[in-house]
Amino acid sequence: MRNSDREYWLIDGGSEWALVDTGMRTDESLEALRKALATLDLSPTAIGKIICTHHHPDHFGASGPLRDLCGAQVLIHPLDAERVRIFLPHLRSTDAEDFFQLNGIPRESYANVPTPGQFWKDMYSPATPDHYVNDGEQLQIADRVLEVVWTPGHAPGHCCFYCPSTKALIAGDHLLPKISPHVGVYPSGPTNPLSDYLTSLAKVAQLDVELVLPSHGGVF
Repeated sequence: MRNSDREYWLIDGGSEWALVDTGMRTDESLEALRKALATLDLSPTAIGKIICTHHHPDHFGASGPLRDLCGAQVLIHPLDAERVRIFLPHLRSTDAEDFFQLNGIPRESYANVPTPGQFWKDMYSPATPDHYVNDGEQLQIADRVLEVVWTPGHAPGHCCFYCPSTKALIAGDHLLPKISPHVGVYPSGPTNPLSDYLTSLAKVAQLDVELVLPSHGGVF
């Protein structure tokens, strides 16, 4: 299911469907889901689980309204559930200002720049998770099994989801077809996310994968 340059994945488990990632809370994003469901002749209530790779607005932003629409459970890693607050409306914290100063960014260079929460406020409506996924957990979608593969780096709680029966990996932003994802250092984040990301690359390299389903760009 494509929305602009982003892909979200519908998984057919037989008697239950799952949606991996939600897009932002925009009319375009919600319409993309409606069209995909109509193509498959599905009601929104066929989706029993909304599984999110990480907390960023283009992956988790519509999880609130979509849970209301589908009546589905929302699943995400606990480390990313903790970071949802970053994209909720708030003033810039003193910790962020101290972090900028420590890294040589003068106050005048960001004084008129909105915080992430101010920028995304109209596009981020996150749900309170119903279940926290953990590394190695087996998620049952009716007859289909997805294995949770915790892959920190792009986000502390980023997870890929591996389907052993089809050797397919839903990669989120961890693996992209032409570029590497953004791996950044933030005031409240891990101190060495690049090391985390490289470790996560080595981890997924051990999986028997024939098809990668990324969140940006085509499958490979």
